Amino acid sequence: MLTRAFLRLNHSPLLLLIAILLGTGVVAWQALGHFWDAERSELRLDSSVEPFIAQNSQAYQDMLRAQAAFGRDEVLVVAVEYTDRRILDTSFFEIIATLEQELTTTIPGNLRITSLLNAPKLQGSCSGKTHFHQETLGSICVSVLERYHQELSCLEQASSVVPGDAGIESELEHSLEEELNDLPASLEAEQLELGLEEDIAVDDSGTPLLQAADSSDITSTQGGSTEWLCDEDAAEQTPKSLRSVADREVNEAVGNITNDPLLLRDLLSLDGRTAALVLNFPPEVRAESTLVQEGLAKVLHTPRSFATRQGNRSVRIAYAGPSRMVYEAS
Repeated sequence: MLTRAFLRLNHSPLLLLIAILLGTGVVAWQALGHFWDAERSELRLDSSVEPFIAQNSQAYQDMLRAQAAFGRDEVLVVAVEYTDRRILDTSFFEIIATLEQELTTTIPGNLRITSLLNAPKLQGSCSGKTHFHQETLGSICVSVLERYHQELSCLEQASSVVPGDAGIESELEHSLEEELNDLPASLEAEQLELGLEEDIAVDDSGTPLLQAADSSDITSTQGGSTEWLCDEDAAEQTPKSLRSVADREVNEAVGNITNDPLLLRDLLSLDGRTAALVLNFPPEVRAESTLVQEGLAKVLHTPRSFATRQGNRSVRIAYAGPSRMVYEAS
């Protein structure tokens, strides 16, 4: 009977078309009844992902026993990018630094965070430092981000000088000139000669030693850190010029990272527009606990706006790891 009906439909294209339309209508009606919520007049879509392991399952208990026997290394990965997918600049890494500080403060224990801000450079100049460090005079490695922030601070200090200070400086210079004019010529020459002898350093044979050239705004301390000194050139800069130079240097550093196979795909995407933070939880902290996961959700909600030196910036944040899957399954 079915064969006879099929043959009849096959000989009549119009009946075949009507049968196809009726079948399509039945399937569409059933799908609409399954996905359409008549009370709220909207589609009923369940986009949640069912985790592969639950806390009440035997597999989860086996995992806990394995962790107790061999230890655990709980890792969670956080991906951050601009909402408008723009290239990474100094403001973006200000946001990364803010996120690291908030996570360290919110999550209990000694949380270890690895990102582009602290990932060491393994070869080339300034090896052992970050990819944002550049070698300056005296073989001193300086971070372009730190230099940018310090130069902005120097510029703010220069712009906050009281106008009356210029008059005070001119009065002091005038008084010093009067005192020098009042000195006898012989005494002035003698003091000048003594000053020259004190300023010029000589070795054991009496040969004058030339002082090594150094950077005008950096001095090295005994601890190996850098100490910033504001000079007069800082007052001639503008925030816009400092930002353009810093953004260009940051773009060069990000471009160098895209050529590093050890960091590419782990801490930076192929297009260089998404950066990652790798969170390593200490053994004494249960990353799947409610306290930790609620703290992560509080800090890593998306989209989120941050206030930077260049204004407000909006970023998208996503994070994933076994601990979040276990928490969602509980």
